[in-house]
Amino acid sequence: MVQLLVVMAAGAAVYANALRVPFYYDDALIIVNNPLIRDLASTLGRLLRPRGLVDASFAFNYALGALNVSGYHAVNILIHSTNAALLFILLRRLMTRKDSLWPFLGALLFAVHPVQTQSVTYLAQRYTSLSATFFLLAVLLFEAARSRYDHADRFLEPNHLCRYAASAAMGFLALLCKENTATLPVVLLTITLLIVPRRGRSPLFTWSYPLAPYVVAPAYLAYMIVVQGAVIGGASLAKLGGSSNLFVQATSPLHYFSTQMQVIWLYIRMIFAPYGQRLVYDFDPVGAVINPLSVAGLTGILLLLFLAWRVRTSLPLVSLGIIWFFATLSVESSFIPLDPVFEHRLYLPLIGVTIIGAGLVERYGLSRTAAATLLTLAGVLAMLTWQRNALWADPVAFYQDQIAKTPKKIWVYNKLSEELVARRRFDEAITINRQVLAINPYYYKAFNQLGVIFCQQKRYDEADQSFADAVRLNPYDPDVNINAGFCQANRKNWDRAVAYYSTALIREPDNPKILYLSAMARYNMGMRSEALTLLEKAAMLTVMQDPTVLYDLAVVATELRHEKRAQEAREALLKLRFARMADLERAMQQARQRH
Repeated sequence: MVQLLVVMAAGAAVYANALRVPFYYDDALIIVNNPLIRDLASTLGRLLRPRGLVDASFAFNYALGALNVSGYHAVNILIHSTNAALLFILLRRLMTRKDSLWPFLGALLFAVHPVQTQSVTYLAQRYTSLSATFFLLAVLLFEAARSRYDHADRFLEPNHLCRYAASAAMGFLALLCKENTATLPVVLLTITLLIVPRRGRSPLFTWSYPLAPYVVAPAYLAYMIVVQGAVIGGASLAKLGGSSNLFVQATSPLHYFSTQMQVIWLYIRMIFAPYGQRLVYDFDPVGAVINPLSVAGLTGILLLLFLAWRVRTSLPLVSLGIIWFFATLSVESSFIPLDPVFEHRLYLPLIGVTIIGAGLVERYGLSRTAAATLLTLAGVLAMLTWQRNALWADPVAFYQDQIAKTPKKIWVYNKLSEELVARRRFDEAITINRQVLAINPYYYKAFNQLGVIFCQQKRYDEADQSFADAVRLNPYDPDVNINAGFCQANRKNWDRAVAYYSTALIREPDNPKILYLSAMARYNMGMRSEALTLLEKAAMLTVMQDPTVLYDLAVVATELRHEKRAQEAREALLKLRFARMADLERAMQQARQRH
């Protein structure tokens, strides 16, 4: 019990400085700008849809603390510490040497390894860590059910049946969190064939142990994605592997597989030498499917799988660990074209490495010197994790580090510019965007950023030119047109603002933000009826009603003598406990007088 608590405490301690890490990258899509998580009841209604369970956890976070980032990090850290504890228990159950220190050391190394930071500190990757929780529970309950069956020798024995059903349920929940857990049946079959025989059952009998329920969940997920076109993490995966990423668009399944034969060895290097970490990697797809590096990588992987086969009886845990590693990596690192490299994909496979360690310790023992060395290693890894989290906590430093390591990722420059603008470090942001345009003169987002900066500096001629360049390169981009329209609205050029907002609505006709901005620009042009129509549509499309939209809707409706609609908006604000109700009453009274 003491060792388990130490493992959990260590897992939490190394992430203590991550509680204030801001939202990054996909966090905007999945959390910050995701209206679905702002309606807890609606989110719970989608619980059994792909990734619905994790979305519900984000909805609970929002219900408790809105966008207070610390609450989201606290949940991620708790999940990670729980996973480390579950790994400790699993290693104890798999090993016959119950007095071994390896379960403690293996779980500790898992808890503090810096490669895990992307799964824990990067909030959007709760999909990865929570799916691992249910995956581990499914394995533990399956192993417990097997042990009970060996004792009772009766499938319908109540204790066995309860554990078996619970394991299948955990497997289903794991898959609802993330699709890479679809390989759970492979792991369970490997445990059945390699671990159970040493407890007295014949290998032939183990094949008959019912694994069918564990295949139901992957079949259900495939149905939801392919047939139902389920929405996952804020984006449709009706075409599995679909992405706006140019790597994905330009990569065939065979080219992706060939690329992954090299990437997997990068992953293995990250585990044993975790240096050069980054959010995204410059890893270009292979030019030819058959090439020396990919062939060498595939040969090495086949040799490891052959080793797993050869030592299946002498070192069954080593064999299990190798199969676990490749099975849990296979969904994202085989034939489905995705972004080529992400550190969070190592979260479950790293457990396989600790099982390999358990097999080696089981066979050869663990000396005091080796144990002390591993404890020292854990301390070094913990320090690296702390340093990595400190970098995550400073977005400017984080993106500067990312650019230094991946200078070809131009979108990272854009993110750095956004962070600099947020801190009003305009001169540095201008330099960054001009640097980007020197690399790629057709990158419209750099022109868009320059327009935003110049507008804030009231350098309007330069702002107009920058927005014009951005529009020339991408005429219908919503962000460009929103920013250009906002800049015109700042100068009360309402007709030009309306023109930009109207263009933005061509691409996103149901975007509440654009509808609201367009409504207010039209209102200031004297187009009151059109403004009211747009405000009503914006209010209807906002999942969690926006007080600003409701406030202006009530005022404009009052001015146009739509008293019923004005009162509906007023009552909605009352339900939201709007703090400026007195201001609203005065504004509505003034609107009646204007009319």
